[in-house]
Amino acid sequence: MVVVAAVKSAHSGLPGRGSLRRQQFRPTEIIEGITFTIGAPSPQDQLISTTWNRRGWTYQEAELARRVLVIAESQVYWSCREENWCEDRFTEFLVPTISSSVFNSRLTTQTSPLRSRSLFSPTIGLCYLGEYGYKVKEFSDRSFSDPKDMLWAFLGILKSLLPLFPEGYIWGMPRARLDATLLWQTDNKSRLSDPLAILTKKGRWQELTIPSWCWIGKGAKVWYEECYESVESMLDWREPVDMEEHGLLNGNPEAERGKEWASDIQSTIFQSSHSFSGDTIFDYALLHFAAESATLRLHTPTWGVNRVHTCCSFVSATISLLSGKDIGSVKVPLSAFCDENTLSRREIEGEFILLSSISRRNEDGTKISEEPRYNIMLLSWSKDKKIAYRVSWTDIAKSAWDECETQKKTIILG
Repeated sequence: MVVVAAVKSAHSGLPGRGSLRRQQFRPTEIIEGITFTIGAPSPQDQLISTTWNRRGWTYQEAELARRVLVIAESQVYWSCREENWCEDRFTEFLVPTISSSVFNSRLTTQTSPLRSRSLFSPTIGLCYLGEYGYKVKEFSDRSFSDPKDMLWAFLGILKSLLPLFPEGYIWGMPRARLDATLLWQTDNKSRLSDPLAILTKKGRWQELTIPSWCWIGKGAKVWYEECYESVESMLDWREPVDMEEHGLLNGNPEAERGKEWASDIQSTIFQSSHSFSGDTIFDYALLHFAAESATLRLHTPTWGVNRVHTCCSFVSATISLLSGKDIGSVKVPLSAFCDENTLSRREIEGEFILLSSISRRNEDGTKISEEPRYNIMLLSWSKDKKIAYRVSWTDIAKSAWDECETQKKTIILG
């Protein structure tokens, strides 16, 4: 693969050719009779601010390419899984900040807090969930001309991670670790509103809306705060709800818009692979489970802010029992406290469900002796009360949840 890092678009040409001049010399300085010069930046530094590095579709190129030629303003770099070579070095050199593996490219830096001492490398390796979470964070921060492309532009990454998650994915999230991968965070309230043209299991084209619990549907930057290896499910999982069989598909049943293009993408990326069927990598189902549910109060000190300027904002709200005792806080869309124009309510009631528990661990993997935390999710409901939707999530002390008045409820999360 060839990456022309020194240009703004595909029409700019190559440095040193035509009107696009190439920087010929590095600055030098003589100190006590010795001439010093500075080396060219590393390939990562050359790429970090480029247009190529900010585009969503090119993330897979950097992560999955085995051999890359980077043409920068001052020199040319060669990068593969084992070495980086460049013109201002007499021999190949290693990049000490990167632990190369089948899952890591030398074109991307690994400076994530999602570290584990248990897998890959004893010092800077990523755990399985950390590997997934790091790639989600880096990918979701990129730009797309059409945000709906996020789904297709991430499929190559999912395929590369399939050895870590052999049970496959539901809407791009690992089936085996849904409890942990549901814990993504964002500071952007927006969602992708346009449905996607999807080829269903029955071979028909339908339009599907990305579920609220899937980070791809945000069309904005998301992240995981930690690896979440120690997350333990508190849900009674049921078989996922097939959207086609339950009549949950929306839009034109034949979805002509984008059908041919989407068909090419699906068949090219994964359906043609003998060991990688579409059903394995990407199931278009809704989550189905039984969970403990509690109604709690949310209140915020924010007051009188014009909604026009805050429609995409989040606000920190205090969570309290119906008795008035505060038990935690959660970031929620500011619109939850709004009427049509302004903030009209300081306090609302919301339904939370218990997702999972998490125990903090030391670097050696041993549990920290402190009270476990419970991860809880705030829900909203469809008008007919059949489908629930994710609003936000937070963690509170186990003892705080134990004080809540709860009931067991079966939920379809859309």
